[in-house]
Amino acid sequence: MRETKRSDLSVEGPPGDRWDLAIQLLTEGRASVMVGDLLIYRERRGPSPHPAAPLVVEADGSSWWRPALPPDYRRGRAEHQLAEAVTRTGELGRADPRFADLVAEHGVRFVLVNDYGNGATPIAEPLPHGAIRWLDDR
Repeated sequence: MRETKRSDLSVEGPPGDRWDLAIQLLTEGRASVMVGDLLIYRERRGPSPHPAAPLVVEADGSSWWRPALPPDYRRGRAEHQLAEAVTRTGELGRADPRFADLVAEHGVRFVLVNDYGNGATPIAEPLPHGAIRWLDDR
């Protein structure tokens, strides 16, 4: 579990002064940034990220995630939402080479989470070829 989805900075994307600040914060690994509906931050293992720590892009599935839903429905929604996160991250990289450089330098890990307000639980992450790996023992 990680802290709630509230971010240190919220932006819609490039360009602009707030976007420039977002790039600076992500480069330094000092803060989390909401870009539209995606939460982006550098992975941490302690008080600060390792210099090679990847970017983490979280998509929030809390509006629809219910373990009791049929497995095919959950899988389809998870695959779709993770694919959208990958697409949006690519769009950000094409819109700003600094973001593309961050992804190229650090890599990126995509995670679908259930952010219920006072914490977030990982649900799934994408695997190669469009498959997903469930992180919540489902």
